[in-house]
Amino acid sequence: MVATNPQPRCHGVAARGPQSEPPTVPQALSDVMVGVRTGDSAREAKGRRDLAEATIAAAVERALEKAPPLQPSQIRRLSALLRGGQS
Repeated sequence: MVATNPQPRCHGVAARGPQSEPPTVPQALSDVMVGVRTGDSAREAKGRRDLAEATIAAAVERALEKAPPLQPSQIRRLSALLRGGQS
């Protein structure tokens, strides 16, 4: 029996839907580099957005690993930062 990959692939990159796993730094860097190399500005822009997300997520995860549990008010303030200051 042949193993199959359940995720569709596009341009060599696994397609990600809105509810899927977040991008990793290497995946995002790959999209940026391929977009630059091929002149695909949409792929480069998506890669840069994904790179920002992956970098921020990694920093948050590292900080939360070291931190004591946050209070609800602290979570609300941090969530507001991620929404661009909206409450």
